Amino acid sequence: MHATPRPTAVMPDMANEADNEVTLQDIARFLKEGKRWIITTTLFCLFIGGAYALLAPAQYEATATIEMASVAGTPVEKPQVLADKLKLPLYYSTGTHKACGSENELPTPGEFLSAQLKPAANKNAPVVSIKYRQTTPQGATECLAAVLADVKRNQDISFKPVVALKKNQLLILQKKLDDAEKLIEQLPVKNVNFAFTDSKFGASALLLATLMAKESEVRDLRNQIYEMQVNLAKPLTQETSLATPIYASSTKVAPKSALIILVSVVGGIALGILLWATRKSYLKPLRIWEPAITKLKN
Repeated sequence: MHATPRPTAVMPDMANEADNEVTLQDIARFLKEGKRWIITTTLFCLFIGGAYALLAPAQYEATATIEMASVAGTPVEKPQVLADKLKLPLYYSTGTHKACGSENELPTPGEFLSAQLKPAANKNAPVVSIKYRQTTPQGATECLAAVLADVKRNQDISFKPVVALKKNQLLILQKKLDDAEKLIEQLPVKNVNFAFTDSKFGASALLLATLMAKESEVRDLRNQIYEMQVNLAKPLTQETSLATPIYASSTKVAPKSALIILVSVVGGIALGILLWATRKSYLKPLRIWEPAITKLKN
């Protein structure tokens, strides 16, 4: 006799898992049922985004590269130090805030301006790059020029005294050279007799030694003066300046219409799906109670 196969019992947990699985058909049905919500929110977000793209003022960006003031090839401060100073809200003058149009910005004009400039130090050169956005290219350029003036004013506090000291040292060396050359001209070396039988041999030898010492001193002084003149000339010694002229593009950098439209569409679809899912989850418990409510009414 053949045993009759018993039906396989389905575990409750396995049945629940099968019921809770989400298929592509479920997703398609969900989107089809909520298409009105999704289309409506997408059009609404698209309208808001398009209005912003059309009405928001155009922004133009200017960039500048500030070269440190330096003396004898040594910057008065490191680029990273300047970049950190440019992030301080109190670094900028009232005139700079006026030129940048940041007098009424929040939380404070200094905090707004320091955040907008985005100073960045160059690791391979003594320069710091900054950028700023304004409603016109000229306005952005004037702002960066005002920031450069602030940097120059602050770096001159260290730059000018050091340069003045170097120039004073150069004058002292030049005076020493003039005195040494005059002394050489005054030494009576033409009629000196170096014969051992000459009674003035000792004086002649002393005169010759003095002449040689002064000539050596003159050579050293000339070398020092030349080296200092080279060190005090550009590019080894120069005030705070721009490595390149301020560049302001005539093409607006914001608002970016294509990006705004894309974000609006994606955001509208996501918002529609969220609202429809919320509505369905809210209406589902009510539908469970619909038969009981109908029975009570009858």
